[in-house]
Amino acid sequence: MHNMAFLMLQFDPEGIRLKWERVKMKAYKLQFVMYNPSESTEPDKYMAEIPALPGCRVWGDTPEDTIDILQDVAAGIIETHIERGYDLPFP
Repeated sequence: MHNMAFLMLQFDPEGIRLKWERVKMKAYKLQFVMYNPSESTEPDKYMAEIPALPGCRVWGDTPEDTIDILQDVAAGIIETHIERGYDLPFP
C-alpha cells in the first residue's frame, strides 16, 4: 500500500546568501509517494520517492523519518541542479 502527498521546499534561486539579506525564495511543491514496509521494498523500512526527481528515493524507520530524509535528498538534488545551471525536471 502507498500514500501520495506533497513536500514544500524553498530555495534561493541565486545561491546561498547571508542570513540578514532579504531574499526572494523560490518554492517548489513536489508530489511524493510513501510505501509501507513490504517484501518488495524493504521488510522493515518505509520507502518514499518523488516521481518528478529521477533517483530521489529513500528509506526510513518511520513515516516521519522517511519524509525528513526525503526532504534532505530532494533539497540536495534541487540545489545541485541550480548550482550547475541544469534545468529542473519539473516546472
